[in-house]
Amino acid sequence: MGNTFERTYWANDVADLLGISTSALRKWSLRLEAEGYRFIRDEHDRRAYREADLVALRKMKEFLSAKMSLENAAKAVCAMYLPRADAEPGTG
Repeated sequence: MGNTFERTYWANDVADLLGISTSALRKWSLRLEAEGYRFIRDEHDRRAYREADLVALRKMKEFLSAKMSLENAAKAVCAMYLPRADAEPGTG
């Protein structure tokens, strides 16, 4: 099995890329985790963000810019980007 390296970003980099504060990123990340989203973490339990997480966070920013609540934005992002174990075949 090959070991593929996927680029990861730290909170400061992600906040800069998204044009938001690190505290906003932390708040968004916590809300996404509350909805079942999983970020990878380093040995010190700090979140590391993958390219796929950046896509999800950009969508979160888009929803919030459209005046969606944080909770609803997180639910919508998770509905779009999380595999659903409880989804019935043929729906969605």
